[in-house]
Amino acid sequence: MRILVRCPGTGKLFPTGLTTKATNFAAMKVADNKLACSFCGKVHLWTKQNIVLGRIPMKGQGGKGSKG
Repeated sequence: MRILVRCPGTGKLFPTGLTTKATNFAAMKVADNKLACSFCGKVHLWTKQNIVLGRIPMKGQGGKGSKG
């Protein structure tokens, strides 16, 4: 599953570029990280407490209006 962060400005989820299995998430260690937001352009700090596991499609891999 993809590790996602919620933009505090727009409320939209964006990918960190990292993935994990849902079964491994509880044991996963995550240090404080900074990431440029693809929605607002600002750099956000994220920790394990404010990430979400999700299955949003990558560009060109299904999603709304796609046949695949």
